[in-house]
Amino acid sequence: MAELMNASDQLVTRPADEHFASFRDMQKAARTDQANHREVELPLTDLRFTSLDGTLRVMRKEGGHTYGLTHYSFGQICQAVGSRREFLGSRLSLPVAVTALNDAVQHVDDGAAKLLLGTVTNSRLETAEPVLRAITSPGYCRVWDADLLNEVNEWLLPNGFTPALPTINTDAQRNNILGNNKPCLFRGDRGTFSFYMTPEKDNQDGHGDRPVRRGVIVGNSEVGQRSLWTKRFVLDEMCANFIIWGAKVVKTQRIIHRGSSDRNLLRRFRTELRQCTPGLAKQEIEILRKANKTFFAPSTKEAAARLAKQFGLTEAFAQQALAAATDAENRGTKALTHAWIANGVTSAAKATGNADTLAAMAEVGGDIFAAAV
Repeated sequence: MAELMNASDQLVTRPADEHFASFRDMQKAARTDQANHREVELPLTDLRFTSLDGTLRVMRKEGGHTYGLTHYSFGQICQAVGSRREFLGSRLSLPVAVTALNDAVQHVDDGAAKLLLGTVTNSRLETAEPVLRAITSPGYCRVWDADLLNEVNEWLLPNGFTPALPTINTDAQRNNILGNNKPCLFRGDRGTFSFYMTPEKDNQDGHGDRPVRRGVIVGNSEVGQRSLWTKRFVLDEMCANFIIWGAKVVKTQRIIHRGSSDRNLLRRFRTELRQCTPGLAKQEIEILRKANKTFFAPSTKEAAARLAKQFGLTEAFAQQALAAATDAENRGTKALTHAWIANGVTSAAKATGNADTLAAMAEVGGDIFAAAV
């Protein structure tokens, strides 16, 4: 369930210039960077470092153009030469660090590598000069954000999905907690995270006769930080802090950046997106109904005990959750079923107004729901 909480993490931890105002802007930035790249295979022992302009830069040992480093690629360099980032980046002066790197890189064993040299375009569509973005193994199969977003544009957006915006707890302008109305679209040097959902709830019955939305999270890293992945599910709402509420029927697909062709990886990604139609599948409807039929415990006393023992809730919060399960917003769920208990937990968490509690209990609610299946 961790990626379901990551939407909120992205909002509060990403710098503003990685939060995009529209899908078209993010797609344009990705296309710009794809066009402005070079992939170079060479031994790491061929690299040399310099600080002639007052910053750390890298070039080939025979000379030529120099490139700046990102925070991520500097960390990869440190790992390759067996040094800590904090030591080379903070403890040593720049000229001494350059001397140390030039000496250490000549002794790297099995240093065959693929270098990604390219630009990073921010949410204002400003493109910086090319830098060393990543060092990967020669067998790394890169999937470009631009190609990934092309698939989203072809298979998700025409089928009723839109970049996700908060549906509850916003102001009149639907602003999020940072005071802007940007959707859940993030892209930076290390990776892309985007969340798409159906703006209107599905007409078919969800758990307890409550209609639900469809949601799809898509993530990727061009620099090898993580795999290409999707997470599709049904949900109730997304809060102004980008916490996803009531996620159910969660299905995750991870595609490792390995193989001879990025087309093969994109084909697998496309197959996953084609499963994401706005209407609920019969299987998903049945799972939702099962959570509203499967009893969590035979009594409130035993339910409180199970919440404490299996799901780690305090006795006091478990009692609050059981009381909140009877709130009007949970009407339609059968008492003491998994759906009833999960809704009570999330309702009690919302009542606290505490962001950390909201995040933790949203995940616990999903776990309680999943336990019915």
